[in-house]
Amino acid sequence: MLDPHVLLEPVSWGVIAVMAFASLVRSTVGFGEALIAMPLLVQLLPLPEAAAFVATAAFLVSLMILGQDWRSVRRRGLSGLVIASWLGVPVGFVLVALAPKPVVLLLLAGVILLFCGQRVLLPLLRRPAWSLQSDRWAPGFGFAAGILGGAYNTQGPPVVFFGALRGWTPREFRATIQAFALATIPVVIGGHWFQGRYNSRVLTMCLAAAPCSWLAVVVGRWLHLRIDAERFAHLVHLLLVIIAGLLIVRALQP
Repeated sequence: MLDPHVLLEPVSWGVIAVMAFASLVRSTVGFGEALIAMPLLVQLLPLPEAAAFVATAAFLVSLMILGQDWRSVRRRGLSGLVIASWLGVPVGFVLVALAPKPVVLLLLAGVILLFCGQRVLLPLLRRPAWSLQSDRWAPGFGFAAGILGGAYNTQGPPVVFFGALRGWTPREFRATIQAFALATIPVVIGGHWFQGRYNSRVLTMCLAAAPCSWLAVVVGRWLHLRIDAERFAHLVHLLLVIIAGLLIVRALQP
């Protein structure tokens, strides 16, 4: 059931604004939506509601983006990523159910910093880029993605890391990550539904956020075709580092 009165709450419009910005980033560079949205939304919503909202919104955004670039999907290795991630999702749900909220926040901050570190620090240190010569390691990255997806809706980093190691082009990045999300997020959504995390407030905000996210996807594609996506990605990583710092401060507060 939907509840229109939810849209009268300032918090709801804050949630929609966060999701629109996260969708813009994802459409522009191909990733980063959940990494941006989850840390901000847990400041506005209870963690279970934030996780359910982000999973549903991310699925819709992936569908919008893939509809534009489905021809660029990197099919080799995708099945290994997807199947292994299905096995990892239940592990993620168990992890987040057993861990206290400060631990969850610290782990999420750690995931963000690890992801940003390997994308930013290695080039600055002039280290040779890591690489993989085949897709045989895809299931390992997929399983890790499933754990993070079930726990924090942040299944993207292992897949982005795998794509970087395999030398995917920016367009392959953008399209393949959306294909992976469409195949795996329904499992995450099913887990949220089974645990009773969907209520009238979450469903209403998902519906209200859809038009804003669609507009953000259109603008993001326009930016993707006209700006240096790699430079923009570095700016996103800087923002993520700041968000991770705020999460750490919040987790350490009494």
